[in-house]
Amino acid sequence: MGVSSIGDLSRGLLLRQTQTKLKADLSRLSAELATGTRQDLRAHVQGDFRPLAAIDQRVSLLQARAQAGQETALVAEAMQTALGSLGTAVQDIAPDLLMAGDATRAVGTGTLAQQATGLLDQAVAALNAQAAGRALFAGARSDGPALTGADTMLAALRQEVDGLTDAASIRDRVFAWFDAPGGGFETQAYRGTTDPPGPVTATGPETPEIAINATDPALRQMLGGLALAALCADADLPDRDSVAAMAGVRLMGATTALSDLQADLGQIQTRMEQAMTANAAERGTLDLARSDITGADPYETATALQDSQARLETLYTITARLSRLSLAEYLS
Repeated sequence: MGVSSIGDLSRGLLLRQTQTKLKADLSRLSAELATGTRQDLRAHVQGDFRPLAAIDQRVSLLQARAQAGQETALVAEAMQTALGSLGTAVQDIAPDLLMAGDATRAVGTGTLAQQATGLLDQAVAALNAQAAGRALFAGARSDGPALTGADTMLAALRQEVDGLTDAASIRDRVFAWFDAPGGGFETQAYRGTTDPPGPVTATGPETPEIAINATDPALRQMLGGLALAALCADADLPDRDSVAAMAGVRLMGATTALSDLQADLGQIQTRMEQAMTANAAERGTLDLARSDITGADPYETATALQDSQARLETLYTITARLSRLSLAEYLS
């Protein structure tokens, strides 16, 4: 084989290698222009993926926090709705109970007691509600109701007041059942835990926690007032009018206590919203940082693509000319 033949083979191999590289560049740049993402990330970061890994790890944490925050926000909103409905119901019946026994009132004590019984049922149902897969007012227990049924509570209270002959004693016994530490409410009615569900780590050291459960003093005050009024449905209860009025006094106080509880919950919601906003802002910053690493600049990519196309066309032209030249040399 002559020297000229060896040179032709070497030159042909070089041209094919150059053509292969230009085609690969053209394919890569076309994909980058279409997707906006670098196709050869390893080369771009020179094999150092640590900054990108740190960003991805932080983003994963923020995603988990965002999901937990959204779920807890749903729970908090459901709790606000429940507390609002309870406050409205108590506010409506309390003044009528205060006037129980007044001959000028159109509604009698027995009727008010029946209304209170219905409201007690509604209150228990509201406190046993669930949202986002967890009980609202059962503390750390998420798989069951916070309270036993209203009928069960009233049955226990009837046993407590059995044999009492005056309104004050009945009132004191009922309220002690609800309010005393380790009393009947805690041991017989409440089925949740005193531990909160746990904080929601939203960002940094800020960890909003919803520690409200059915044993909250405001809720006990409301339940105790409704239960005392409901007992007045028993015709043989001594001095029913006085007992009903005492229930009204307690419920008037419960109205204010429930409003305060809603305000406390509102402050927690505000903190959660602020934390979630901070999370979203940090996520946006991280997304930009990741895009700086993985993203392909459209203008630079388009320019490089045009350059590769021009070089490939030039290569085809050179190859064609060299092919014609080689044929002429062969024929000469």
